[in-house]
Amino acid sequence: MVTPSDDIEIRVALEVAKAEDIMVHLSPANAFSSGFLVSAIYYHDGFLDGYPANRPDVDPTSRIDALILQAMPRGFKARYFNLLRSLYQARGKAPLTRPVPYEPPARGSRRMEIAHDDALDMFVDEGTPVEAAAGGLVIEAETGWKAEDPFSTSAIRGGNEVIVYDPAGNRFYRYCHLDAVLVGVGQAVERGDYLGTVGHTGYNAVLPGHGQHLHFEINRVDGGATRSVSRTEIQEVLRTAEGPR
Repeated sequence: MVTPSDDIEIRVALEVAKAEDIMVHLSPANAFSSGFLVSAIYYHDGFLDGYPANRPDVDPTSRIDALILQAMPRGFKARYFNLLRSLYQARGKAPLTRPVPYEPPARGSRRMEIAHDDALDMFVDEGTPVEAAAGGLVIEAETGWKAEDPFSTSAIRGGNEVIVYDPAGNRFYRYCHLDAVLVGVGQAVERGDYLGTVGHTGYNAVLPGHGQHLHFEINRVDGGATRSVSRTEIQEVLRTAEGPR
C-alpha cells in the first residue's frame, strides 16, 4: 500500500505513455528502455487481469504493468518474442546450471518449501554468486532498489532483479532480491555467467526474518503468450541441472 499523491499519479501516467510509445515504435533501440514494459511482457497471461489498476493506494509498479497490459495491442507479445530471437543467436539446448547451490527434494519427498505456486526460493547466504541457468539475452537488469521509493525498480517486491530470455529453451528466467547486479540490458550471457549476488532487496525480502534467498522463476513462451512454470516443475528442471561453479 502507498499514500496516494499527485506525484505518483503523474509518474504512473508517464510510464504507461512511455510503454505505449515503445509498443507503437518497437525496435532493437527501444525494446529494453522500459522495465515496466519488459515486466508486462514477462508476466504470464492473466497474472494481473484482476489487479485494481485505478486504485491510487496500491503498489504503483503493478498498476503500471496492469495498465500497460490493458493497452497492449493484440499480437504484440508475439512481435516482441520475434524481436528477442533476432537479437540473440540460439546455440542449441544445453544442460542447465543451478543458479546457486541447491538440492531439489527427492521425488515423493514431503519436504516443505516456500509456498509459491510458480517460483522457488533457494536459501543461501547473502553475497552468494548467482549464475545464469541458461545462456540468453538479458532483457531486464535493475539495481538501486530503495524501500522508501516505490519507483526505484519496476517491481517493488522483486527489488534488484535480472530477467534473461533463452531462445533455445523458449523460456524466461527471473532472478530476484539481488544485492549486486553484474550485467546490463541487451547483454548476451552464457550458461554459468555471473549475473549478480544474493541480497535482500524487494519489499518482501527486506522484512525482518526474510532475505537470505534467491527468488527464482521460469516462464515459458507459448505461441504469442507467456505461461508460468510451477514450483514443482522448476524443481524437476533443477534436478537434472549441473551445480554452480
